[in-house]
Amino acid sequence: MNNAYTLLITLGTVAFVAVVLVAFLPLLRRKGIDTKGIIDKAAATLEKLGAAASLIKPFVPGLAMFDGILTACGTAVNMAEQLWLTGQIKDKEKRKGAATDYVKRTLKLIGVEVTPEIDKLIDATIEAEVLKLGHHPKITGDADAQQPTI
Repeated sequence: MNNAYTLLITLGTVAFVAVVLVAFLPLLRRKGIDTKGIIDKAAATLEKLGAAASLIKPFVPGLAMFDGILTACGTAVNMAEQLWLTGQIKDKEKRKGAATDYVKRTLKLIGVEVTPEIDKLIDATIEAEVLKLGHHPKITGDADAQQPTI
């Protein structure tokens, strides 16, 4: 099993645990269980796991590159948004192109070849970063109208 699959399995497990906690915490509170203590212990454990993950990052090939792509995409979306807000990019649709171009130039600068897989990762990560900005479309019956764009 390669590192990407291991990372995906880990992230999926963490997401599953988070959903279970959100679903069962109110039930536990009603039964008189000290959920605040449980949450505090979980938060402390997660901090330790985060520190451990940053220690092993140099030894896991590709993880540092993945982290770099995520960081570059966040910076690129913020850059494109700022260019649009200041009028340097007139067309809203050109923001995604500017963000994608920035990430690809950054990766080229650090010696990473942009493969079709990395290109898909860039595209998905840019879309996720846009949602963080709060660009949510109005919900209508039209599925195409629900697709956010930057």
